[in-house]
Amino acid sequence: DRAFSLDPLCIVMQTSAADIRYFARDFEGALARSRHALEMEPDSDRAMRSAAAALIQLGRGDEAVATFDAAPERALSTAGLAVKGCALAAAGNIDKAGAIARRLERAGKDRVVSPYYFAALHTALGQKDAAFTQLERACTTGDPQLDAVGVDPRFAALHGDDRLHAIRA
Repeated sequence: DRAFSLDPLCIVMQTSAADIRYFARDFEGALARSRHALEMEPDSDRAMRSAAAALIQLGRGDEAVATFDAAPERALSTAGLAVKGCALAAAGNIDKAGAIARRLERAGKDRVVSPYYFAALHTALGQKDAAFTQLERACTTGDPQLDAVGVDPRFAALHGDDRLHAIRA
């Protein structure tokens, strides 16, 4: 909050503050920071991801999907596309979320697809084995997002599985 107060117009500060609130399970606070960032930069991929993640945790899957309406899918990063897939799954659009997972699988041959975000999508789809495959890949590739796996609510369904404990070790 101190960094944010020093530069309230910095989108990086806004989205970072949103992420911190998200990991602390202050989903309303995360959503507020994300929305503020989206007011400043409506097509910010990172702010859309943060807002959608908070909305999913608040049980507002349809709103999470709508968060991405400002940008065409081709403009989204692979991480943004994965979070959109999570939103679709949360909204009950499993077929569309699965289609995004297949697109990301194909895209991984030509571009970088974060295994962490891909694991989140597999988790949202209830595909635990595929999620763990991606988390193991995140370990191998040194995905910097992996540090958050223990506190990221997207992976709550994996808690209690010994494979998650091994990844966190």
